[in-house]
Order: sequence, then structure tokens, then C-alpha cells
Amino acid sequence: MNYTITVRAGNVLGGSNLSSTLVQTEARIPSGLPLSVQVLPFNSTANRLTWNEVNCPERNGLITGYTVMISNSSITYNLTSTERYIILYDLVFGTEYNISVAAVNSVGRGTFSDPIIVEIGIVPGPVGSVSSIMDTTWAVISWSVPSYIPSDYPIITYEIGYHILQSAGACLMVHDVNINIQILQFFNSTNHHTFITITDLNDMSCYIFGVRAYTDNGYGEWTVIANETLTLPPQPSPSTMSTVSTSSSTGYCSISK
Repeated sequence: MNYTITVRAGNVLGGSNLSSTLVQTEARIPSGLPLSVQVLPFNSTANRLTWNEVNCPERNGLITGYTVMISNSSITYNLTSTERYIILYDLVFGTEYNISVAAVNSVGRGTFSDPIIVEIGIVPGPVGSVSSIMDTTWAVISWSVPSYIPSDYPIITYEIGYHILQSAGACLMVHDVNINIQILQFFNSTNHHTFITITDLNDMSCYIFGVRAYTDNGYGEWTVIANETLTLPPQPSPSTMSTVSTSSSTGYCSISK
């Protein structure tokens, strides 16, 4: 890429003439790798492959797309995407695949990420329709069953994780990346109910709640929601509390002479 750099000196008496020079930077392919590559069920016939973008200093220009390399014991093929995800329709359930992703800029394709090894179709899809009813110190979280459940691996339990969100305006926009696994508090719903009551929350606080299904072969994807607990009603102050007086059994005060 070409850049023109212009410089001039100046003091209290004025400035010198402009001096310009043309600088050409080296055009390079992306030196970084796409991060956090993962495959999750999309529906009963497809899977969703996602990844995070290359770190900014390692892009070496505008990223224009991605190449996905998929292989198993008998075949290797590439797919392309201009987004940071791709829907995979042709993977065979019960088959193990190696999947890598490389970023592409105007110069060419970068290095493929380390391959992840996945076996397709053995974990449940994400739960749906997560909602919350909030009070001052408790919340009721409800959800619907996943649209995809492996036929040979029924759901054993639903795992519910939650923690408080500290940043301002955090309740307005959340994603599963907002879940901090290190500080999650967990509940499990093992009675096949699709709701749970969580207590001991702080009032006037924003919480993120995540729900995922579990089978013998592992967990599905988190589905998240954020909401804020209500404000505790104000407590009466001592000055506004009624004063109770004690009288004699006759209803009159006795007077000593």
C-alpha cells in the first residue's frame, strides 16, 4: 500500500516549505489465525461453524473473507465465507472431522488455524425461547427444549449458570461471550422442567443467565438472556412509625397527689 508523508518545520518566524515522500509498505497475507473455532448444532440437518476474527495487528490489511478446510479419513475440501460463520449441511452424523479456518486479505490466504476435531451430531442443539421474570431478589428463568436432540442421547439435565454484570448498560445487549465461566453460579434442572427459580439475588442489579442442555455426550451451546432485578421498596423511617402508648385498665392515666 502506498502512503504520502508530508513534513515541514516551523518556528515563531514561520514555516519551511513542505517536504513530501512516498512510502510503500510491504503487502502481506494475514499473519494471524482465526480464533475460537467451534462447531455447534444448527438444526436437525445442519451445523454452524463459527470463529472469532484475527487480532488487528496481524490482519495486514482488510480481511475480505475466510477459507474453511474440512477433512476426514476419506476426503478433504474447502469452503469460503465472507462472514465469521458458515452453515455446514453435508457433514455425516457420527463422523469425525478435522476443521481449520484461514483468513484472506487482498494479497492472499493466511495460515490455517490448528484443526479442531469434532464428531457431528452427538450433542443437543441450543435451547430456545429463554425468558425471565424478575423480582427484587429472585428470578424465574424458563426456556423451551432444543430443536435438535440426538435420537440415541436424550437430555439428562439442563444446566443454568448466572452471574452479575458490572458494566453500565450491560443489560441492553448481551451475547454468549459475556458469560464468565470462572464466576458462574450453577443450578441444574434434572426433573425435565423447563423453568427454575433462582434466589438470593441483589436488587437493582443486572444479571446474565445462561441455559444449556446436557446429554451423555456433552453440553449444547449456551443460550443467554440478561435482565435487571427490581428495586426494594423503601423502608419506613423511625419518625414515621406510629407511637403506641400504654394506658391503665380503666383507660385513664392515674394522677399521684
